[in-house]
Amino acid sequence: MNIEVPEEDRTDLAHAATRGVLGAIPWAGSMAQELWDRAVVPPYRRRLEQFFHDVATELDSAGARLDDLEKDDRFTTVVIEAAQCASRTHDPEKRCALRNAVLHAARASEDADTELVFLALLDSLTPPHLKVLKLLDGPESWFQAAGVPWRGYNSISPMIEGALGFGRDLQEAIVADLHVRGLLGLDRGSLHTMMSSNGPRASRTTDLGKRFLRFVSAPTP
Repeated sequence: MNIEVPEEDRTDLAHAATRGVLGAIPWAGSMAQELWDRAVVPPYRRRLEQFFHDVATELDSAGARLDDLEKDDRFTTVVIEAAQCASRTHDPEKRCALRNAVLHAARASEDADTELVFLALLDSLTPPHLKVLKLLDGPESWFQAAGVPWRGYNSISPMIEGALGFGRDLQEAIVADLHVRGLLGLDRGSLHTMMSSNGPRASRTTDLGKRFLRFVSAPTP
């Protein structure tokens, strides 16, 4: 399977236009152009090329037929959206999640509208958001898989700090974001509520959150 990055598209034209605007800045034109040419465009192209290469490799390994996929407008939309997201991040975990989203789209694991909603969510969430969401989906299993000892937590906040090292302010910001997006059934105020020993072990993701995590996780064979 061979997926190639187009030689020129609207993004390339936008780059050219941006370069022209930067060159028109009287006090920093040449320096801004140099920064754009050397620090932005090459990494952008490299990220896109690597993403398409990785997606093609995974699809080929899964036995996907390009002849069928190229006729599927829904799948094409997902690939384009995921590639744009991948070009904006260097984080390996998020790029892997985007690849997994494309693989699920190839299988039509979700309906078209849900796929686009999940991609928009993935684009808006940072790697720390994804880490917290995965942790709170199954805290005890997360600790076991990570080889981190469970220390008898009696509230959720110290459990998150023990697992990820995130302080109180960052935890509250992340949990509030995930809650308002409908992915967590936990609000920021509940982070510090005293619980029984089983409380922090319980899954806190909503049904939507669980579906989202499946969509950005590697498909089962």
